Amino acid sequence: ELERVANSYCSEGNLEHAFILYTKFVTLFVEKLPRHPSYNESTKEEKAKRKAKLKEVFGKAEAVKKKLTEKFAKEYDAWVAVEEKRKSVERERQMREEEDERVRLLKEREEKERQRLEEEERRQREEAEREEKRRREQEENIAPIEPIATLPPSYTEATASPGLIVGELGP
Repeated sequence: ELERVANSYCSEGNLEHAFILYTKFVTLFVEKLPRHPSYNESTKEEKAKRKAKLKEVFGKAEAVKKKLTEKFAKEYDAWVAVEEKRKSVERERQMREEEDERVRLLKEREEKERQRLEEEERRQREEAEREEKRRREQEENIAPIEPIATLPPSYTEATASPGLIVGELGP
């Protein structure tokens, strides 16, 4: 029965299950059957028949094993290729992220430097404005020079006449 089901699995292409059943069949005939109490009571013909059947099933198990090994090797190779591609894509993504982060940090530093320079320029303008304001206030606080003596109104008239010497008071 094990052999019949294993053959059925094999013809359907279900090699994994077929191999498992062929292996169970071989295990039963090699390990379990010889320990059975009535095994020694078998005739030589029955033993030879079982041995021939065991060789046949063992050969089938070996053939299925070879096919499975090839199948698994191809699947593994395909998996390795996919995994290498995935790792490559992951490395590229990580490199892009690192580059994006580097650019972001650079822009952030540039923005901070721009803000620092603007702040410095603003402080310098404010300082210049304060200096200008102090200078104007000082100019405004300086009292105008008052004349020492007040000139009489006739002085203006006298300056209009020829021959008048400065410092002379009028008539």
